[in-house]
Amino acid sequence: MKYIWIAVAVLALAVTTHAQRGGSLNSGAALSGASTPTLSHTLPAVFNATYAQGDSSFAPSAFLPWSEAVAFGTPEPKKTLGEIAREYREQKKARTD
Repeated sequence: MKYIWIAVAVLALAVTTHAQRGGSLNSGAALSGASTPTLSHTLPAVFNATYAQGDSSFAPSAFLPWSEAVAFGTPEPKKTLGEIAREYREQKKARTD
């Protein structure tokens, strides 16, 4: 009885392995390991070219020296929760006075 279960397990594994390789049980060589090659279903990539057009006399509207541009692009430091609470208390005191 044990050998029958082992044979069933081996047969089941062989069938599932063959199914993963792309074959079918109806072909004559289902369990022999031979399979027919399958075609890929991926489409070839299409690359479209886009060209920029326009006036070649473009000039930037503002020009900054490097150090000023870096300073302009640097974000302001964020306030801490303590600073925000202090400002809120001061505003609240100013409203009650």
